[in-house]
Amino acid sequence: MTDKEHNDYYDILGVEPQDSIKIVRNAYLQLVQQHQDTGDNSPESQAKMKAIEEAYEVLVNPEKRVGYASPGTLYNQDSEVFPDD
Repeated sequence: MTDKEHNDYYDILGVEPQDSIKIVRNAYLQLVQQHQDTGDNSPESQAKMKAIEEAYEVLVNPEKRVGYASPGTLYNQDSEVFPDD
């Protein structure tokens, strides 16, 4: 995957680097619901869903999220008071 093909996980989920895990989870669930509502099973749609799932897996895991090198990343895992909400 080239740098140009690498998508910003925050952009994919429509969240900000400082957003809590709860906000990331809610954004993910909304995107999954939208995808299911369209019923689109095209290769493009499947690729988009795969990107959404990948972004979610990284951004809800504090260890992976801190290690995620994204321009402008401001996430501070110490500020995550209730990571399981």
